[in-house]
Amino acid sequence: PRAIDALRRVVQLHPSNATLDDLARLHLAQEQPGEAARWLEQRLQTTDPAQQVAVRLRLARAQIAAERPSDAIATLEVAFAEAPRNGEV
Repeated sequence: PRAIDALRRVVQLHPSNATLDDLARLHLAQEQPGEAARWLEQRLQTTDPAQQVAVRLRLARAQIAAERPSDAIATLEVAFAEAPRNGEV
């Protein structure tokens, strides 16, 4: 929790993809997939197009863990539209 609080402050001052990734990872480790999804959704706003699909896959997994299957399906549909030949999608 202290690490999460510290990273939240960092995001308020200077958000970065690495910090958002760390927040998502820590929330998943704390079994808080809904919070992880929230940070990954924010991460998508600043993600390079080449990395969008990977972040969307992580987001969909968090949404499934948070029992948000409709959101996960929508996320995966966008990922598939962006990269229909990606085997992970």
